[in-house]
Amino acid sequence: MVEFLEECQRILNEVWSETTKRGLVSKPSLDDPLLRKLIKEAVNSKTKSYRYVLPTQLIAKLANPTLDSRCLQAKRGGSGAFDARSVNEKVVVKFDKDNENVFGGSPQPYVNNPLRRLEVTPTYSVQQKDKEGWDTLCVILEKVESANSPEFTRKVLEQTLYEALVRLSKTKILYPVPQRISLEQVNGLIGQFLSGHSLGDRPQAIGSALLETIGEEFKIFSKVKRSKTTSADASTGQVGDIECFDKEKLVLGVEIKDKRP
Repeated sequence: MVEFLEECQRILNEVWSETTKRGLVSKPSLDDPLLRKLIKEAVNSKTKSYRYVLPTQLIAKLANPTLDSRCLQAKRGGSGAFDARSVNEKVVVKFDKDNENVFGGSPQPYVNNPLRRLEVTPTYSVQQKDKEGWDTLCVILEKVESANSPEFTRKVLEQTLYEALVRLSKTKILYPVPQRISLEQVNGLIGQFLSGHSLGDRPQAIGSALLETIGEEFKIFSKVKRSKTTSADASTGQVGDIECFDKEKLVLGVEIKDKRP
């Protein structure tokens, strides 16, 4: 079983690598327009669980051509029966997570009700809410089994992963917004900071930080230098408490006061 799953992983990695290298411009070589249309519908199915079916069933079929790609549960019995859930959770779900949840981010899609069936065949269509989506999967996998050709199965997988790449290119990635505070809160925090006695050091720190930020954002200061609060300007050779430089040229001198004039 371990070797089988490793082979599934290898196949998925290999075909995905080839797909991403070709990009969206160079399409796979599957020449059946109806089948290409059905694969696109399956990868973008409104039923999230269905989106995982083709990559799962196809890599299993390629890893072991004697398997029946329509089978979902080993207890179905008969020729080619296998447990597709293990392939899905150990290989395809991981792929999904590594690629921005392109199929939808489901942790256990084969546990969900739509796929709790013995196989993907028309027999179970009546039990599906999304009968059209189920029938689409049935047609694709029936073609795979009828052809019973590793070359054809690979082409179907290549088309499937191409549609996944198209889907990924359209996926909006939502990043967490950094926490922000209001101007009122900023003023309150600065007020608290300045309320302590510091012999003028705290007001100077605020002024220096503000000028450093302005210089960095507007690219007008390369360096901001501030003197010790207990030193006179004359003794330090500075023109003010804070000096702003553009490279080595002094462009601004600022005197910091902790009281209103």
